[in-house]
Amino acid sequence: MSVYSPTNVALIEEVERFYDDLRTAIHHVPAHNFLIILGEFNARLGPEDAPFTYHTNTNRNGEHLTALLTEHELLAANTLFRKRMGKRWTFQDRATSMRRQLDYILVRRKWRKSILNAESYSTFDSVGSDHRVVAARLRLSLRVPKSAPRARPDWEAFAGSPELQANYTAEVRGRLHLLAEEGEPTTYERFLSASEEATRKWVPTKGDIEPP
Repeated sequence: MSVYSPTNVALIEEVERFYDDLRTAIHHVPAHNFLIILGEFNARLGPEDAPFTYHTNTNRNGEHLTALLTEHELLAANTLFRKRMGKRWTFQDRATSMRRQLDYILVRRKWRKSILNAESYSTFDSVGSDHRVVAARLRLSLRVPKSAPRARPDWEAFAGSPELQANYTAEVRGRLHLLAEEGEPTTYERFLSASEEATRKWVPTKGDIEPP
């Protein structure tokens, strides 16, 4: 998700509208999905709101950003690592040469261990821009959905039940007889198919209380 926030001197109504829209967008991302929000938030975070920030205090936009982080259990990834100051700032004012940290990468707190690094870079990609590239290195550990355990035939129970054996035999014979009546040749593959169907129907599985 990519965003751009109004500046810190914009009308408060514009800032609130931006965060309302962002909250709505976040709400539509399922909680189990990996969420990443990249953008220029025009917000300064002080050390009371971010562990390793470039700034000494939080501005108005920073207060809105902090509220969003708290409400949705998010983290600003590029404030989580102890970097030298030269790796923290993301913006340099061309008129004053003042440097600020205004761009952030937000992720859900539950994915904290997946964030290996996050910092600002001066690269050819940022030539001609007053913003630097902010990048994060991630390693996602995704759970593989558990497949339902396959039912195993209980051949011991089948061997101890003459009734099941008789029904099984009748089932196979009936299926093969039906093929013969329809003029279909009785091949080995068709015999296996008839046997598998009879097994599913008449051979109990492990854990069954009563045979089918």
